[in-house]
Order: sequence, then C-alpha cells, then structure tokens
Amino acid sequence: MYGGVNDPRMGTFSFNTRCKTCDCTYTGSGSKVNDCPGHFGHIELARPVYHVGFIDDVVKILRCVCYHCSRLLLDKNDYKCQRVLKIKDPATRLRAIHDLCKSKKRCETGSANEMRDELLHTIGFESEAAGESVAGNSGCGSPMPNYSRSGLEIKVDFPEDMIDIPGTGDRKQTLPSHRAYEILKGTAMIPH
Repeated sequence: MYGGVNDPRMGTFSFNTRCKTCDCTYTGSGSKVNDCPGHFGHIELARPVYHVGFIDDVVKILRCVCYHCSRLLLDKNDYKCQRVLKIKDPATRLRAIHDLCKSKKRCETGSANEMRDELLHTIGFESEAAGESVAGNSGCGSPMPNYSRSGLEIKVDFPEDMIDIPGTGDRKQTLPSHRAYEILKGTAMIPH
C-alpha cells in the first residue's frame, strides 16, 4: 500500500515482486547483482507518538519541567544550576539536571521576592527593590506529578494536595503523547 509502512517504493521483501523505485528484486539476499538495496522513506503521523528508543529520556525531561507552565524546575541563579549548565556532554548534563530536579515537589524556582516582583510587574507596578527582576524565572507554584514508564506508556501520578486534576480527573493516569509534546514544546498552558 502506497504511503504506508509497507510502501513498495522503499524496497521489496519478496522474490516474486520488484521494487517500485529501482525495479530490482528481493532485498537482502546479497547474491544477485540486481538486489534492491532498500530505500529510505518517512511517514507523516496524524498525532505525536512516543519513540521507543527515547521514552526513558522523555520521562527524565518531563521530571525536569513543570507539568502546568513548562518551565525548567531549576533556578538559573543557583550555583548548582550554573555548574550543571556548563557540562558539555548532553547525556551527562541531562543526568545532572535530572538529579537536581527529581526532588522538586512544586514549580517554585524563584524566591518569594522574585515572584512578588513579577506579580507587581504584571499588574503594572514596579517594586523599589526589584532592581534586576528575573521575570521568566519564577515558578507557577503548582504541585508536580510523579512520572513513571510502564511498557511503551508514561504514567503520571498527581499528588494528593492537587485540587484541580487535569485529564480524566483520576490521580493515576496515562500521559498521552500529544500532552507530553505540549509540555515539552512549552505550550502547556493551552486549555484541554
């Protein structure tokens, strides 16, 4: 079927058919001169899906950002965060950021003064002590859910102190891949 997983333009797996791209026979025998080498292709998916090779990394990254506002759960002014962000190797940096974020129970990366200054700035007032306010660094204060992997699904467990539970309203839910995509893309504030 054209446009599907078994598109005949990507190669053939049968001795009786010919490849629609190069007009050669069976792919993979290695003994014939006219063997089809196989051809790359891609499929446009209607919705996002979890990639089996990266699902553990997705869980780690979800633990590092806020479920509600998509902010990183670290205070960029903290010396630990600054030290971790200097790590060059991406896998090592992700592990270090994950280690700093995994104990976070709320999205509260800024201090109370910074949150107050951001609130005052939002409503049109400036604090005398604001000086250099860190507008994008304050958290939304929402409780953080726990994430776990179960096969090819990501399970989310919302805390007891969370009043308005998104999705089905159950404390334990399966996180749909499109919702994980919204969180990681930074569009978590979109109403559902």
